[in-house]
Amino acid sequence: MHHVLARITVKPDAAAQAASILTELVAQSRQEPGYVSYKLYQQLVTPHVFQTVEQ
Repeated sequence: MHHVLARITVKPDAAAQAASILTELVAQSRQEPGYVSYKLYQQLVTPHVFQTVEQ
């Protein structure tokens, strides 16, 4: 099984907007054929840094 990891860093003042966009991306990705898992994480200490993990 393959995993795709992505670290996404945005400007601190864009964190809320990025979270909204990435949440929608995850929702759409979960509808794709072959979907196994797609997770989104947002760092607590630096909330403008996100991590996605896709299988």
